[in-house]
Amino acid sequence: MNTPELIEDYLIDRNEGMKNVITWFLNQVMQQEALNQIQALPYERTGQRKARRNGIRKRSLKTLHGKVILDNVNGGVKLSNYGGIKLTTNLKSFLQA
Repeated sequence: MNTPELIEDYLIDRNEGMKNVITWFLNQVMQQEALNQIQALPYERTGQRKARRNGIRKRSLKTLHGKVILDNVNGGVKLSNYGGIKLTTNLKSFLQA
């Protein structure tokens, strides 16, 4: 989903639009966290590679706006503990507001 679609969804239905924004944002955070930990792009073979990836699995997360389904990274990547990411106090407040 791209930014204009996210904005249009939010303007049409704020609750469903916010769920889409949360889903998109958290998936992006988890992908970046995985890349930072692995230190290599998918399918890239380098000496700096720290772990492997084994696809994704769907995980649900309850928010104030309803349940969202996230793409959690499988494999040798140890992501933080909240649906694959570690939520800061500010992000927790944002999701629950």
